[in-house]
Amino acid sequence: GILKSIITPLVRYNREAVLLIVSNPVDILTWAAQKLSGLPAGQVMGSGTVLDTARLKYLLGERLGVDSRSIHAVVVGEHGDSELAVWSGANISGVDLEHFCALCGVEDCEEMKDSIYRDVRDSAYEIIEKKGATYYGIAAAVARLALCVVRDERSVPAVPFPLDGYVCENRTGSCAHGSRSWRIRSFSASTPTSMAADRSWLSFWSSPAASRS
Repeated sequence: GILKSIITPLVRYNREAVLLIVSNPVDILTWAAQKLSGLPAGQVMGSGTVLDTARLKYLLGERLGVDSRSIHAVVVGEHGDSELAVWSGANISGVDLEHFCALCGVEDCEEMKDSIYRDVRDSAYEIIEKKGATYYGIAAAVARLALCVVRDERSVPAVPFPLDGYVCENRTGSCAHGSRSWRIRSFSASTPTSMAADRSWLSFWSSPAASRS
């Protein structure tokens, strides 16, 4: 397909480059690009949920009256409708989000979180409806990722990374094959990932074997 026609000649001439995938579905295409190229996971990255995370921090900052740089929160999963905000780890300079909401007089923290999550998840649709396409937000996110690599900043953005060996449980009943759980092998999703110039990248949600692949 299209991706193969791009990746194959690229790696033929340069196997040292870091590939940055931006097209959607970005998590799936990043996984496919790594498989097609045969490059280590630390040389193939995608834009993932970096932009979604930036939007989440911005909206939280607006609602709480706080500089977004003091907000620590992340959006993970597959970029798009199924992405998730990790509220359990969200904090403002170390202060738990719900406790900070109480200090700020936010009466319904859960309602605020639901509203902000929907705005983050659906923001692209609103932008496309008004402007026809998204340009500047994703451009800023991609530029930020490129600087992370070039400057060896050792940042930890939420980008697609190969995950393996996860066991999923169906708590509502048995699966089609009669089991209540199954193991997921070889997929990619955006998770907090430590990026280093030596390509020894590590997703903090991956198995040790996956981080070395």
